[in-house]
Amino acid sequence: ADKIASGPHWNLLQKGLDVEVEGQNLRSSDYTFVAHAPRKVIIGGDNDSPQLLAPFCEGLDVLVHEATYSQQMSDKIGPAPQHCSAKALAEFAQQQQLGNLIMTHFSPRYQYPPSKGLLITELEDEAKSYYSGQLHLANDFDNFRLTSNGELKLLIPSS
Repeated sequence: ADKIASGPHWNLLQKGLDVEVEGQNLRSSDYTFVAHAPRKVIIGGDNDSPQLLAPFCEGLDVLVHEATYSQQMSDKIGPAPQHCSAKALAEFAQQQQLGNLIMTHFSPRYQYPPSKGLLITELEDEAKSYYSGQLHLANDFDNFRLTSNGELKLLIPSS
């Protein structure tokens, strides 16, 4: 077609950059294709207002965000710590129609094995009552895979 010789121009086109050759603008998208669609992930924390992320959520595949407290605990503690509740995060994710949500940065008040603290499942249950997408509660060293159809899978559960 355009008989672009191997060299600097072709290399730039392959890297996804548009180039100008002999006064003609060449778009990389006309010469290359993406093997799979790019993924878009936002990681947010220490943010009691997830709606601040709304302008960046179009086309978002995964939101990883803190959900430090239940709404009840958040109301009790007040706004000073600037942490998000599971309810506020879940409502935001639902409003933005996000398919995958990973909650993280839980208060140590919430425990997996029931001891003297509150159960971590309280945060999960609260989020599930406001969010209908795929929900995960992160653990240290969890590994996830986002499939080509947008499904987020936990690969290696933490122990």
